[in-house]
Amino acid sequence: MNPAQLNALSSMKDKLAQSGGTGVAELLSSVLFNALDHVVVYPVADENAWKDSEGRILPDAFVVPNGIEAKALAYKVHSDLGDGFIKAVDGRSRRVVGADHECSDSDVIKIHAKS
Repeated sequence: MNPAQLNALSSMKDKLAQSGGTGVAELLSSVLFNALDHVVVYPVADENAWKDSEGRILPDAFVVPNGIEAKALAYKVHSDLGDGFIKAVDGRSRRVVGADHECSDSDVIKIHAKS
């Protein structure tokens, strides 16, 4: 790179540092969560430890429409879970919920299904 290019990059870096970033993440977050009314839900294999079958804590986060029902979430995870849906368990309250339970932001959900 020539000196002018290096200077321009340095100037951009300084401006980004002062402003806290490009604003792209904030824009995406605003559109996704505010304008489109989506939330983040965490499906897990172990509702007590919030782990998947490989022992990873909160391994997956699904961005879904606010109020998505538990059975619809099951289908988003895998069609077999949706087809065999029996019940779901709220990982925070340990309460058993049905297919029509409306999920909200930051819910941790264990889906029980026939195999």
